[in-house]
This record gives sequence, C-alpha cells and structure tokens, in this order.
Amino acid sequence: MNSNRPAVVEQTGSRATTLIADSIVASTFSSEAGQPVADVPQTFGQWWRSDWGPGPLLRIALPLMMSTGFMSLTLFTDRTLLYWQSESSASAAMGAGSLYWTISCLPMGLLGYLSTFVSQYRGADQHSRVGAAYQHAMALAWLMVPFFLVLAVLSPSIFTAAGHDPELVEQESNYLRILLIGGTSVLFYNVQSGLLTGQGRTGIVLAVEAITTAVNLVLDFILIFGWGVIPELGLVGAALATAISFWLKLPIMSWLISRDASMRDLYKVGVRVPWESDMFRRLIVYGTPAGLQMFAEAGCFCVIMLQ
Repeated sequence: MNSNRPAVVEQTGSRATTLIADSIVASTFSSEAGQPVADVPQTFGQWWRSDWGPGPLLRIALPLMMSTGFMSLTLFTDRTLLYWQSESSASAAMGAGSLYWTISCLPMGLLGYLSTFVSQYRGADQHSRVGAAYQHAMALAWLMVPFFLVLAVLSPSIFTAAGHDPELVEQESNYLRILLIGGTSVLFYNVQSGLLTGQGRTGIVLAVEAITTAVNLVLDFILIFGWGVIPELGLVGAALATAISFWLKLPIMSWLISRDASMRDLYKVGVRVPWESDMFRRLIVYGTPAGLQMFAEAGCFCVIMLQ
C-alpha cells in the first residue's frame, strides 16, 4: 500500500462510522532550498480546502455521520407512530428494535470493513483487487443469511427468556421476525456501501439512506394506520414498512453500481475471480473487531431495554 494514502478508520456513536480520507501529511519546505513549497495554502479558505485542512475529511465524514442518523431515524419513526396507536405496540417495537440493532451490529461492522480494503487497494494502485475484495465480502454476506433466519425462528424464546409477558412476547417476536428477514438485505447493502465508502463516495450512500428513510416514513403512516383498501396493521405494519425500506436499498445501490463504468473497467467488480482463502480470512480477522465494538455498545443498551 502507498504509505502516503492511508485509510483512517474510526468508530463513533452507536454505529461504526468508517472515515476514509487522503493523507494530510506533506512537507511545507523544499528539501534543497529550504523555501516554502509553492502550493502551501496562503489563506484560510485555501487551507480549509487543501490537504492540510479539514475540508477533504469533512466532505467524506459528514455524509457517513448523517447516514448513521438515518438508520436510527427509521427505528425511531416506528416507535413514535406506534405510540399514537398503542403504547404496548410501541413498547414491543422498542425492545425488539433494540435487539435487532444489536444482532445486526457484528455483521454490519464486519462487512462494512470492506471500505478499508477498497481504500488500501486504491492507494496502492491495485484497482483490480477491489473487485476481488468486493466479491469475497459478498460471499461472506451470504454465509450470514442463515444466522438471521435462525434467530427469526427463535425470537419468541429470546423474549420469553427475558421474562416478558406472553402478550408482549408475541408482539416483540412478530416485529423482530419481520426486521430480521428484511435485515438480510442489509447484509449485502453494507458490502455495496463499503465499496463506495472506500472510494470516498459517501454522498451516494447518504442519498440512498435519505430516500429509503423517506419511503419508510410514508409506508409507516399507510401500513400502521391504514389507508384506502389497506387495513390498519399496527405493529406488523411498522415492521413491514421498515423491512421494505431495507430491501429497497439493495436494488437502488445495485443500479448505481452497474451504471458506473469505473466499477466494471477499473475495479473489475463484475469480473469473476478465483477463490482466495487468504482474502476471506483477512476480511474476517480485521473486520470482526470493528463489528464487536459496535455489538458491545448496542448490546449494553439492549440489555437495559429488555429488563
């Protein structure tokens, strides 16, 4: 990897936010004459936009921070609207939503770490390796799908073990099952967003999150309270709205990636590559700590919510 273009990875808040930035290490004086280099910023504006200033970093980091907020907003919208219908439904959504987020943290952090591989290969001018890392991360996402489906089946046992009332267990289980089924699409979406984040194209990730969050809000009103021929579905409607918005991310991102010529010609994203056990191992070894940090943060809150 080119040492002048490191990848900077930081975990913040309740969700891991991967910040990919160009290096801001540069020499301000020429080695021969001891004179300032010609492109040293002379004004505040130039400094802000240059590699010495925070501008390039913020252009990448802020969209990621905002997209993290959209995920929280999606679950918050469910709970808020359900309070208008039934406090018991809102309580079930709170507990089950917290558990869903905790379950998702480890896979999301692990798969999202693809962004580091992408940025490293770009910095080392090994662009064709980006496609190889992407395909191995997609394979890893497929291996995680059964984990989500098994937990969907076991969801009543989880809430019963927490000592919840049978009526609340039924509501929580219905909500969690639907989210987990919808959450299988989030596994693949995290790989796609990692591909773009590693290239510094975080604005696209933010746009997709904003669109799907808006769709979730509209569907929440329709499915929770009913509209026209659509009956009032309450808690199940909130879960369906969220699951649909999760699944919508996948075709939107797939369409955007397929239309990008650089993905095909430069990064070889669509070119089948031979299996590399070392690549697969490194994705797990380096991605798992990132996921575990997210899991620990969310898990502590979840334990409190389920008491």
